[in-house]
Amino acid sequence: AASDRMLVLYSDLYLIRLWTVYELAFFLSRHDISRMTVVPVYHAVFVIMFFIFITMSNTLEALLEQWGDKTVVMGVVALTISFIASLVARQWHRERVAIDVRLSN
Repeated sequence: AASDRMLVLYSDLYLIRLWTVYELAFFLSRHDISRMTVVPVYHAVFVIMFFIFITMSNTLEALLEQWGDKTVVMGVVALTISFIASLVARQWHRERVAIDVRLSN
């Protein structure tokens, strides 16, 4: 049975391998590009980093529980996590745009 959708877990090696190029070309010869979803492998790094930062902040909160006022420290941790997450999200978006450009050519 033929698939009507395609999920591509994309990395820089994806279009170097002959069988993946063949698979992509065959799918696009039968379907519109809108039926294909491209997810960069970089996205997994974003998810893993998110869980690491949540774990770190929970650990820090547990360590600071013995101190009285932890609001300032947790605020600094939250801002740091937000800043790093925004950098990762920007990089992910840039890679997503680059993938779209490569696929449209």
